[in-house]
Amino acid sequence: MGIAKDGFYWRNWIAFWILGTINNFSYVVVNSAAQSLAQSFDASDLLGLILWANIAFGFFARIINAFFLERIPYTYRVLANAVLMGLGMAGVAISINIGFWFCLLSIVITGIASSFGESVLLGYMKGYPSEIVNGWSSGTGMAGVAGSMSYILLSGVLQLSNREIFIILLPLCAVYCVVFLWMLVKPTSRDTDNGRSRILFGSGGDWTDQSFVFKKIPKIDLDMEMSASSVPYSRVHPLVEDEDEDAVNIHEESFSPMMEAGSTLPSLDHTANQVADVSERSSLVESQVPIFSESSEADKQATQQFQDKHPEVNIHHSASVLTSTWQEEPETKGRRYVRTLRLVWWVSLNLALVYFFEYVASVGGSDKAQPPGSETSPNWWVRNAYKVLAFCYQLGVLISRSSLGLFKIRRVEVITALQGVNMVFWLLQAKFKWISGPTGVWILFAIMVYVGLLGGASYVNVFYLILHDKTTPDKDRELCVNWAAIFINLGITAASVFILIMSNSFLKND
Repeated sequence: MGIAKDGFYWRNWIAFWILGTINNFSYVVVNSAAQSLAQSFDASDLLGLILWANIAFGFFARIINAFFLERIPYTYRVLANAVLMGLGMAGVAISINIGFWFCLLSIVITGIASSFGESVLLGYMKGYPSEIVNGWSSGTGMAGVAGSMSYILLSGVLQLSNREIFIILLPLCAVYCVVFLWMLVKPTSRDTDNGRSRILFGSGGDWTDQSFVFKKIPKIDLDMEMSASSVPYSRVHPLVEDEDEDAVNIHEESFSPMMEAGSTLPSLDHTANQVADVSERSSLVESQVPIFSESSEADKQATQQFQDKHPEVNIHHSASVLTSTWQEEPETKGRRYVRTLRLVWWVSLNLALVYFFEYVASVGGSDKAQPPGSETSPNWWVRNAYKVLAFCYQLGVLISRSSLGLFKIRRVEVITALQGVNMVFWLLQAKFKWISGPTGVWILFAIMVYVGLLGGASYVNVFYLILHDKTTPDKDRELCVNWAAIFINLGITAASVFILIMSNSFLKND
């Protein structure tokens, strides 16, 4: 079923596009300025430390968001991230008067803000149509292109210092907050009325309005059966994060007369109609099961009358179903983490591998792709091949992260395999340099665009699949998204270690 792409959809799409662009913008600018920052502190040999500081601690930010901040309102988390973003950029701006290690600390904060903001906002998308992730992913792709181009323009053309550049970027933090608070149309509204929780959310790509009654059945003493015991638990247990205490109380109070001796059969008739109807329709169930005490003779008689009048209801089989369903031991946090990881481990592993392959190719491989002396070539494209290759990679990422509206890829493992081939190619190119010269460099540019295309395609399709998967309970969707985001940092960190090893071993002299 297609998405009703009305004005609100496109307003939210654009809002997430802007948020994605701003969220990753400072991260990209820091990477672009890394060489200049290192030189300004006379620490050119520590260039790799700047790049590492920009990514390493993002892993811990994602862990904290996923496992410790799930119940903190999104607004607070987004505002806190804007503050972190501002502190990081301001710190880099003033670090020239303080020292290199203060600059590194500021870069760590900048990297944390990028990773933390990505995890928070991807989790927030669980309430929107799953295709809205295309707006976010396209924005993060634009951050790569716009961030690198902006730094080239501000530093190379306008001749601004790093201090001036990072001060100019500070107002983006305010725009970030304004877009989230006032441009995004919030997806969820809850109106509690007599135990009824009304939720607006995107399910399977469509805006839907699902109203239901959530009434937890207390421990029962009667072996009461629902003939529709085969109804999955997810159909009986509504997908809400918190139990409605008012609804529970209303449920218990509504049956208080039936706890007395001489309970009347009309209430039992009503219950029988509800119970038998469960097997005839696939909808959320409002179960009103009377509660009896086996010590009450009147209740036993009423139960027998109920069974005689409604033989289609198998009383004895149902008690175990109801008891096991509603009296099941609460799930611990650890078990929930393991269960949700099992839901997304395959696509998350593929995403981590794609990031590993593409970072080795685009950073480690391209750095050594040209023969010695290329930096002094009379040909501008050969002389600036590394910078152009970085731009080509970001361009490919932008294009593919914006492609979800055109096509979707479910077999993400195919992308992973192709990116693995790319990594092998760039390692061989770094070793043997079989493509070079003014003509060969354009072939390398085209292949690097392809690397970016695969990387961006994996990113947007993995998160789309997680947000779209109907087998994932809504209450777990944010945690599943955060698992995938954590795997991204694992892939990047592993790639950084691999690049460091290869640069000091089998590619040391190349």
